[in-house]
Amino acid sequence: MNEDFLAKYYRIASNETSRKLIFLLGEYESFKATELIEKLDISPGTFYDALKRLKGIIEKADDGRYRLTNTGKRIYYMLLEESKGFHTIPSSMTSFVFSLPYLFPISFFKNIDRQGILMLIIISHLVLVGGMIGMMMSGLIPVVLMMLPPYLSISSISQIILFLVNSALVISLSYFLSSIFGYVKNSIRLCLGVLVSFIPIVIFSILYYVFYNNFFIKIFFIYYFLIYLIPLFFSFTLLTTCIFYYVNLRIEAAFMISLILLLISLIASLFFLNIIMPGYTF
Repeated sequence: MNEDFLAKYYRIASNETSRKLIFLLGEYESFKATELIEKLDISPGTFYDALKRLKGIIEKADDGRYRLTNTGKRIYYMLLEESKGFHTIPSSMTSFVFSLPYLFPISFFKNIDRQGILMLIIISHLVLVGGMIGMMMSGLIPVVLMMLPPYLSISSISQIILFLVNSALVISLSYFLSSIFGYVKNSIRLCLGVLVSFIPIVIFSILYYVFYNNFFIKIFFIYYFLIYLIPLFFSFTLLTTCIFYYVNLRIEAAFMISLILLLISLIASLFFLNIIMPGYTF
């Protein structure tokens, strides 16, 4: 983080009106001036003085509503990070992570959070159904977050049961580790959010089936695992963002939980392979 950015951060962090403005726009994305003045319970003069101090951080869009700039979004995530734990400035990891919104889409989970519980249940069921269909078609073997190639011929019913048990395992581990390291703000939404983080893996399982005869059957296992790193990485970033959003944890702790799950996945996969294919290594 450069000195200019840190100076902006400290200036905002030390001013209550500026902090509230950043949090409001970070949480709800845009407001009209009258709406912000009403919500903050301040005079128009105080509001416009605050806007002058936040030049380059808050901008007025063509529709007349105020929004955070990219710099403003980074500062919002840092303020959010700081509010979750220690009274120190968040590390450079925070700035790095939230400067990559396509990899760590906190806005995605914010939008999900605004949906009713019924909509969340529908979304989670779509992920489960998509995953079961993908597993049945592809024959991939789920082991925590890893998806092993179909070394064994497994019946469709067994494949469905294996996927459901595996999904429950990942959700349980995520919730267990999150509750150990922090405070879970909403248990149901966290569990459904963890399930949503399976989307890249579900998509991969379907693509594996589509391209199996033309591509995957012709490559070595090592290349399969290198390709699988792509959806695994996106699921990892989704899982990290989900844990950060729903648990009172700093981003470093959310990373640690996701890394523990990856480590468990790798160890469990190697253990599974040694049982069905003694002596096999990646």
